[in-house]
Amino acid sequence: WLLDSASPLRLAQLLGDFEVAELQSDGPLICFLGHLEGERRLTKSIVGPFLLLVKPAVVAQLVREVTAEQHLKVLSKVGPHGVARILENTNVDLIIRMWTGSLESLVVFGAAPLSAIQKDCRAAATIKQVTDSIQNCLSSFPELALCGA
Repeated sequence: WLLDSASPLRLAQLLGDFEVAELQSDGPLICFLGHLEGERRLTKSIVGPFLLLVKPAVVAQLVREVTAEQHLKVLSKVGPHGVARILENTNVDLIIRMWTGSLESLVVFGAAPLSAIQKDCRAAATIKQVTDSIQNCLSSFPELALCGA
C-alpha cells in the first residue's frame, strides 16, 4: 500500500537517510512501518502523501525521535498537508522536543490550529522565526529544558 501512494524513488531517498543499524527488525523505521500493518486507508491517504510532501531527512528524524503512535496520531488528526506545513514553518527540533516531552498529549490538539494559522505566509514566517529563536535558546541553555525533554 505504501508503494501505491509514495514513489519508489522517494522511499529510496528515505531509506538513504537511515543508518544500516536503524533498518534492522527492531529499528525505528521497521517499528514505524509495523504500525501501518493492516492500516490501508491510513497508509494510502495520509502516510504516503506525507512522505511525498516532507523532505526525507526530516521524515527520518521524526521516525527516529518520535514514537510511531504519536507521529501517526498527529498525522491522523492534522492530515499530511497540515503536518507538512507545520514542519516547513516551525523549527523541527522544537517540534520534536514538544512531541516527545511531558506535553505530548497537548500537541495533537494544538497542531491543527497551528497548521491553519500557518496558511498565512506572514504568520508562518513569524512562527518559524520565533520557534528557531526558542530552539536556539534551549540549545544554548539546556537547563531551560522545555516540556520535560
